[in-house]
Amino acid sequence: ETGRFSYVNRRAATLLGEDREALVGRGLDEVLPEAVQCLPPPHLPRTGSGPDPADPPAPAAEVTLRAGRLERWLRLRSHPAPSGLALFLSDITDEREGRQRQHLLETAISRISDIVMIIEAGPDFATAGPRIIFVNDTFLRHTGRTRAEVMGRTPCSIGFPTTDPQVRETLGAAMAGSGTMRMEFCDRGDPARERWLELDLTPIPGEGTGERRWI
Repeated sequence: ETGRFSYVNRRAATLLGEDREALVGRGLDEVLPEAVQCLPPPHLPRTGSGPDPADPPAPAAEVTLRAGRLERWLRLRSHPAPSGLALFLSDITDEREGRQRQHLLETAISRISDIVMIIEAGPDFATAGPRIIFVNDTFLRHTGRTRAEVMGRTPCSIGFPTTDPQVRETLGAAMAGSGTMRMEFCDRGDPARERWLELDLTPIPGEGTGERRWI
């Protein structure tokens, strides 16, 4: 039988969707049964007892679980204490959904036939950028490079999208200014394969950090 709550703060009660007073005295297996299934045995003390003094102290444990009753994802950190167990809850539903959306977006971008690159620069464009932070699979096929070769480097240092100085100057001016540009140009970097390319540069809204990103 798992331990019972002896103290619950207001934030934890809100996350569990219960009244604080109503939670005190109830068992963890009743309030959050998913935790009982996830936590290692040393973190499941018996009712009315703390850990056995003869046992070595158990390390802190952290698990991620979906609380079906709450329809939320929670991060649960468990710390053995002399009087029982201290549990710390965090709602990570939005964080987890954000990671899932990012994964879906990256997967979709990697599958399209257009070359996609995301670049980033610091507040001082002249000294802090731009550098490559993402390329899709089409970019790798088109250039014959690996992600390890291009991540963190400037587009010009790898000769992309072209070695034409006039196109580079136009691209640099657009990034230093409005950040938006669309143009067509002939890439003659490879004498054996002259190609016409369309370049579409679009800024990505920032988060107030001073960093600027473009796709």
